[in-house]
Formats: sequence, C-alpha cells, structure tokens
Amino acid sequence: MQFLNKFLESFFKNEGDRKKLVSVVIPSFAIQSTAILLGLATNFILARGLGASGYGVFTFAFSAIFPLVNLISFGLGVLMVREMPHIITLNSPGLLKGLHHWSVKLAIPACILLAIILASVVYFLPHNTYTVPILIASAVIPFYGLMNYYTASIKGLHKIVLSQIADNLIRPGVFLILLIWVYFFSKSFGVYSVIYINIIAFAAGLAYASVTFYRTIELKGIKPEYDTKKWWSGFGSLSLLNGILSLDARLDLLMLGFITNSTQVGIFSIAHKIALTLYFFLSVMNTIIAPSISRMNSLNDKAGLQRMITKTVRWVMALSLPAGILIIIFSKWIMLYFGKDFAGGQLALIIMCVAQLFSISCGPVGVISMMTGHEKYNTIATIMSMAITIILNLILTPHIGVTGTAIAASAGIIIWNIYMIIMVKAKVGISSWVYKIK
Repeated sequence: MQFLNKFLESFFKNEGDRKKLVSVVIPSFAIQSTAILLGLATNFILARGLGASGYGVFTFAFSAIFPLVNLISFGLGVLMVREMPHIITLNSPGLLKGLHHWSVKLAIPACILLAIILASVVYFLPHNTYTVPILIASAVIPFYGLMNYYTASIKGLHKIVLSQIADNLIRPGVFLILLIWVYFFSKSFGVYSVIYINIIAFAAGLAYASVTFYRTIELKGIKPEYDTKKWWSGFGSLSLLNGILSLDARLDLLMLGFITNSTQVGIFSIAHKIALTLYFFLSVMNTIIAPSISRMNSLNDKAGLQRMITKTVRWVMALSLPAGILIIIFSKWIMLYFGKDFAGGQLALIIMCVAQLFSISCGPVGVISMMTGHEKYNTIATIMSMAITIILNLILTPHIGVTGTAIAASAGIIIWNIYMIIMVKAKVGISSWVYKIK
C-alpha cells in the first residue's frame, strides 16, 4: 500500500488532487482489490464444488438474465450518474428529488414485471439443461436491478467510495460466507443451492445500497420538480445502449452454451473472469472519474478533461501491463488451480488477456461517450462488435470450442475500441489512447 501511495502521488500533485487520492482513489483500490479476492475465492469454491459442467450451468443461468435487467437498471443508473452532478451544480434540490421519485417509480415495477415475464416465457419454452436454473435465478431481477439503481444514485451524489461497497463488498462477501458454510457443512451443495445463495447475496447488496442512499441524501420537506421529457429521452437511449453492452459482454458465453455444452461454458467463464481482472485499475478509475467527466464537459473544460484522461490511462496501463504478462506466463497453472477440467482454457485465457490489454490502452472511451451525451456512438460500436462476434463464433466455436469463442470475443473487443477512439476524438475532442492522438 505504501508503494501504491507513493506511485499515485506522482499523478496527484496539487492539494485538491492529494485529498482525492486519500479520500477516494486509495479506498477505491482497496475495495476493488478486496472484490477481486472475494471473486477468486468464490469462483474457486464454485468450480471445485460444481465441476466445469455445473459451474457452466450456474454461469449460463445468470448470464441469460443479467442483460435483460441491465436494459432497465444500467440505463437508469448511468442517467443518475450523468444528471445528478449537473443538478447539484445548478443547486436545485427540488429537481434532484423529482429525478429520484421519477426514477424509483420506474425501476421498481419494471424489475418486478420483467422477472414475471421472463419466468413465464422460460417456463413455456422447450425445457433443457438450463431451464430450471434460469427459472429460479429470475427471482434475482428485482434485487439486482434496484441494487444497481441505488448504487448509481449514490455515485451521482459524488459518494464514490460508498457507491462501491454494495456490489463489491456486501454482495460478494455474503455470497462467499454462505457458500463456504454450505460447501463444508451441508450435503446440499449443488447448482440450485448456489443459485439460492446468490439471490440472497444480491438482496443483501440491495438492502445496504438503499439504506446508504437515504442516509446520504436529505429529501424531506423539499417540493419535487420534474424534467421528465429530458429524463425519458436520456433513459431511452442509455437503456438501449447498456442493454446492448450487457448482452455483448455475455454473448460469447451464451453462444458457446447453445453451440457446445455446459462444460465448455464453465471453462470459458473461468478464463474470461481471470482475463477481466486486468480491467481492475481502469474499472476503478472509471468509477472515480465518471462524475468529473460530466462536470468538466458541462463546463466545456476540454483542456482539463484531456489532462485527466491522459494521466489516468497512462498510469492504469503502467499497472495493468505487468499483471497481464504474469497471467500469460503462468496461464497453465492458473487454469489448473480451478481443477483439471479447466486446463483446456489456457490458450483462451492468453488470447483474452492480450485483448484486455489492448482495451485498457484505449482508455475509458465508453464512459467518456456516455458522460458527454454521445452514447449513440457507443451503441453503434457495440452493434458492430456483436456482429463480428456472432459471425466468428458461428465459424470458429463448432470447430475449436473455447479457443474459437475467445478469438471471437477478442476480435469484438478490438473493433469496438478502435471505433470508439476515433469517435471520442471526433465528437468530444479528447484523445483517450495511452499515446494520445494529436
């Protein structure tokens, strides 16, 4: 931690930056680091206890659900992060209360209705290995969706550290504790039991996030004001974008499940999650800088925005690259750590690590586009990425399985980032690449 503190201080030189380092950046690193450790421990127990096939069923069930709920909750969440700092800048508490009333009245019934519709549709479709797990897992939708909403609202209030606790500490912490108890002290450890445990963990995350939000904001005695036309417009475009982004993130796994079997899904899921740990540093900074991007853009402070983005992406890359090299070198032993069934994912892990490093070098292009009102280009890039991913999956996955899926996923990531770099430069006037395009 002392090394990290000294390293980061070179990028936070003035008094305001140093305060941000101590109060936001270092705590965020601590939370995200703990979340990664919790995730690794959880996935180890799941992989060892369920095997590749059972782990694949568990992963597939939630991967089929999350893109649908993210269509509502992520779009609404990004709207909160984008609009709340602007409203706070305007010093309009009535508008802030109105935004919360409007959004929460939209989120609650939408999540409940979505859970009912999904369960009904899955029940009447032809049954397969994933049918019952998806039916059970659909109960997570209200908890997951509302947790996302309250977490984003806390972030919109500039409570960056608090906004990370529900999904990074409370939810995975509860999941791991209950998982350990069932694994060691119960004979009922299986796919269904871990799905129930995961639902309980999301409920715990929601409870913490909602209580924290209402303790953070004072809404009593304030008359709500509304700008529903603007909010509906923003919600529509952001929901479409985030729904597509969420589907794109899980498209490879879903296609692999349909084309091959749950064992291949389990192997790919582990390799994919390990590769995603490289995104750790950029993910932390995305959480930290998102409100600042919105504020600087509203003030038209292009120079300040460029300095912040360039500084961020360079030190993120400096931290991520060594980690990526180590994962690639020890990829065989890392996959074997989860069990002999997972050894076949070594090459897939290497391929996806290279793609993730390229993505990190391109900077926070997605966050920049959403925080500056250019999310439509993010949607276009994602649709392009999905088309390439689908085509390559159909060609490669039936012949080379997990490796083909990894190639398809990596190609989609690279295309998406190249397009977004070009569009952010053209529309926002900011270069997000590590080398800074002039």
